[in-house]
Amino acid sequence: MRKDGTLTMSHSKHYETVRGIYVRTGNKDAIYGAYKKNMITADEYKTITGDTAYDKTLEGAKESKIVESKLLLDTYFAEHPLVSKCHGGVEKTYSITEYKQNMFNRKFSAHTALVAASIPDQMTWNASGEECENWTDAECIQFIAEMNAVITPLVSAQQKLEKQINACESVEDVEAIVIDYSKIQMPLPEQPVTE
Repeated sequence: MRKDGTLTMSHSKHYETVRGIYVRTGNKDAIYGAYKKNMITADEYKTITGDTAYDKTLEGAKESKIVESKLLLDTYFAEHPLVSKCHGGVEKTYSITEYKQNMFNRKFSAHTALVAASIPDQMTWNASGEECENWTDAECIQFIAEMNAVITPLVSAQQKLEKQINACESVEDVEAIVIDYSKIQMPLPEQPVTE
């Protein structure tokens, strides 16, 4: 039990992401889609939306499938970290989930703004499971280039799926769409950026 008297419970892997989507959108169809794909449990669906009854519409099915495509993309990023030698020439593994992408981008933007304002700053980042270390700007740029080489084709594939989903004319057509990011053709890695 929390200090405020609410009960705590163990949640499935995607619970917080799905709950966040509902808080932002109020879209029960999207939450139902996450439940149907076993991303959350029936109890979690009820906790998030406050009800158990459900009737799917075409628009709801589309929104649900789009949310599923985004959740599966972030799951793909979580399960396929970036292996890179961008920091010190040593091969390490880096998480590239949406959360980590956003955190890196915010940190690097703040770092470059401080440096541009002649305020001393040292950029730090970490490999998966390791502590933060000092990074050079060139290492950060290389990391960004390598992340973009992986992320861009996958985000593009998600956007194409979204367009395909929105073109569907029935719930059955929407539900027939298979989402598999592992089949996306990735470009060959580029040469390292040099200072």
